[in-house]
Amino acid sequence: MQAIVEETKRRVIELLYEQHAVKINLEEGFTLKGGTKSPVFVDLGVLVRNPDTRGDIASAFFILLATNHDFDGVVGVVSGGISWASNIANSRVLPLICVHGQPKDYGLYNQIEGGLPMDGIRVLIMDDMITTGNNVLNVVSALRKGEDGKTAQVVGICTVFDWDFPAVNQKFYEAGVKKISLTTCQEVLDYGFENNLLPEDAKPAIEAFRSQYC
Repeated sequence: MQAIVEETKRRVIELLYEQHAVKINLEEGFTLKGGTKSPVFVDLGVLVRNPDTRGDIASAFFILLATNHDFDGVVGVVSGGISWASNIANSRVLPLICVHGQPKDYGLYNQIEGGLPMDGIRVLIMDDMITTGNNVLNVVSALRKGEDGKTAQVVGICTVFDWDFPAVNQKFYEAGVKKISLTTCQEVLDYGFENNLLPEDAKPAIEAFRSQYC
């Protein structure tokens, strides 16, 4: 099973390059969430626009989670996690819960849309990307706090891509939250250089970025 998972994760990286999701800008760089400047950016929005690619990513999640049956519901972080959470919830016939990083400032001011279906529900949170981790950790806090006398147990967070910054990983460790991803920044960049998919002149800037943040 582990070999299948590794092959699946490699295929996800291939899809990122095939869909031109990996962007390089050596002159101005990119500003990541939280303000970090990076010479590389991964645009996950391109994965949902193409039906075949979207299906491939969904299949990758199915394989990654095939042996994990420890959750009774799936949480989609608004908005990046909704598509992937819907796939998993539908395939397992489980409740889908949509949660915002912050309570809405209009309407019913909900953070947990529709509320929790039961007290103590074990949930897997799904999002597209982890950068600072602040948004999804706010979701964790909201679920643990709950509402209307119902709370949720968070069994983990699953994403397509994780920048995998050590400082952010420490926050997840302190919060007692396990996170898994289809791929990480390190894996995507290593694959790009090994297969000549990234320009050689980008290597010094990318290595400097990795040395400082990764």
